[in-house]
Amino acid sequence: QQLRWFRTSLLGRMYGWTQPWPVVGPWRAITCYQKPPVFLRDKYLCPHYHNHKGWVSARLVIEAASAPHNALLHVGEHQLALDFTALEPGQFCAQINAEVGTTPLWWPHTHGAPTRLPSRLSLEVADTEYSFNLGALGFKALELTRDAKRLEFKLNGQTIFARGATWTTDNIQSLSTTQSDLRQQLLIARDAGVNMLRINGTMVYETETFFNLCDELGILVWQDFMFANMDYPTQDPDFATLIEREVRHHITHNAAHCCVAAYCGSNEIQMQAAMVGLPKNAYANEFFDQTLPQHIAKLHPNIPYFVSSPCDGDLPFLPHIGTSHYYGVGAYRQPLVDAETAQVKFATECLAFSNVPEASNLERLFEGKLPYTHSPLWKQFVPRMAATGYDFEDVRDYYLKELYGVDATPLRAYDTPRYLEYSRVVTAEVIAHTLALWRSSFTPCQGALMFFWRDFYLGAGWGLIDSLGRPKSTYYTWKRASQPCAVFLINRGLNGLMVEIINETAQDHTWQLEIHGYSELDVETISASHTVQLAARSQTTLLADTVIGYFTDLPHSFKFGPIQHRVIHARLLDDNKNVISEDFYFPKREFLPRSAHKNIAIHTEKLGPCEYSIQIQSATLLQWVKLDVPNVDLSNNYFHLAPNTPTYITARSHSPLEPQQLKGYLEAINLQDAVRIRC
Repeated sequence: QQLRWFRTSLLGRMYGWTQPWPVVGPWRAITCYQKPPVFLRDKYLCPHYHNHKGWVSARLVIEAASAPHNALLHVGEHQLALDFTALEPGQFCAQINAEVGTTPLWWPHTHGAPTRLPSRLSLEVADTEYSFNLGALGFKALELTRDAKRLEFKLNGQTIFARGATWTTDNIQSLSTTQSDLRQQLLIARDAGVNMLRINGTMVYETETFFNLCDELGILVWQDFMFANMDYPTQDPDFATLIEREVRHHITHNAAHCCVAAYCGSNEIQMQAAMVGLPKNAYANEFFDQTLPQHIAKLHPNIPYFVSSPCDGDLPFLPHIGTSHYYGVGAYRQPLVDAETAQVKFATECLAFSNVPEASNLERLFEGKLPYTHSPLWKQFVPRMAATGYDFEDVRDYYLKELYGVDATPLRAYDTPRYLEYSRVVTAEVIAHTLALWRSSFTPCQGALMFFWRDFYLGAGWGLIDSLGRPKSTYYTWKRASQPCAVFLINRGLNGLMVEIINETAQDHTWQLEIHGYSELDVETISASHTVQLAARSQTTLLADTVIGYFTDLPHSFKFGPIQHRVIHARLLDDNKNVISEDFYFPKREFLPRSAHKNIAIHTEKLGPCEYSIQIQSATLLQWVKLDVPNVDLSNNYFHLAPNTPTYITARSHSPLEPQQLKGYLEAINLQDAVRIRC
């Protein structure tokens, strides 16, 4: 609370989920350069889309010895004439708000192509021509439906299910990263189906490079201003002047970027005030309620504004009203069904778990020694809520017992590797299950942003990505559940097992839906197929029994006898028999017993200097297959493998990889021994 007067990041100052390494001193690049004779002093660009045409608002300031003439703003093949007038001696300004004409639309990558047009300024000064690159501009039509029933973003007339994470800095000590590292992280996010990232009010404002990359890759950005959890002294004149200059600066720079989808005044200010019992009028604030949205309306019009995250309703944190920080499934240890009964509309934070990273991360944390999870070294990097007697490892252990009946305490004590193995997959399953439910037609949810993207430190943090930039188990299940084309198996109790099929792309698709059931790990009890025709940007729900042709009680809801089908497998195939998406349902949630399975075939094929294909096939079902192949990025991991059904994994290295260098192991929950992978 004592930091409310100071404009600094809360990173390094929040007990329980960042170490005490506060931000001190100058940060990010400081550049010294020689000013050219004609200098673009300031620029403001705001592209928008109206009445099926692209428009641009611009304000450009030039420093030169004499007035510019023959000035043009180029947007793609379009040209707009500019008239520069003197602001003061040696400084000239041009302003415009004009129709560009017919322009392509910018889409998030899950729904279309993030198309942009190059823009530049050309002019003459003293008979010399000058040109200034103004960056690429994207045009989108953005609407927000925000009523008692829905909270959803519409882009170019299409409802967007927003999914992603709270963005976290690559380096908490320097708060900066290289452009190549930033691009790599955002590519990993895009490949995981992430189409929205939230810059949280507890973090830092991001760089121009970040926004340029999100524009290019088709990732929407929810922008919090850096106010969080405190009663800021906004009525103090000097403080108000400071923060108004701050927000105008960031809105002005953000206006040029088509990726920006929402502005938010703060993080949890309303929520915190309400949760300590203050009346609603006690957390009203003129700056957040009036001043800030006025600046947005002037500088970046048509972008939705939220006064805080969460907000709306008599109590600002109720998930069925507006935005929510949903931790019912998670910190509050509610059953999985709460994700549906809570009627979540849009979770700007959700599903925080202590996600266990891969062994390479733990080896660095424990300096090559065997990890043990009661170590203070381990515990100091497990996130916790301040002033509580539990941490998020306790939350994970709760779901291990609740879902699988496994008591973490003796397992952790006597078989730490098995405990870590179970821990990796239990959070992966909970996260994938919840996202699939929210994307289905059974809930009103239209947004889910994980808390958060990347860990700050070695260890089992909240991130989908560990502190070394490597995916965790949760990343892979989130990736499969986030794809634009997806199939999900959802238990609806006495209404049966439903098959939800989603097509968010701009193309119509015809797929073959296959459903297989197995009574044992290699005994097929059901085999059925059905042709599915799905229009662009649509979804449908089928009853699995309808596809099969008769009543099966796949979820074992009626319980007329023992479970007949131990595993249900659904997959979508295209015309070339390629697997578009697949899902597995276990009527009895269980870890299958270990056994020494035979007839596991692994073949590799070199696709290029840095790319290999790994084909895996097993005569029996393998549960939670994990590939441990050093020095490569895997397209898929932590998955189930159906009997006699080959799957293909792409392995990519960052430098040329010879065949003898591609080696590792295949493991599975129900596999007694690891299987060697060799090229």
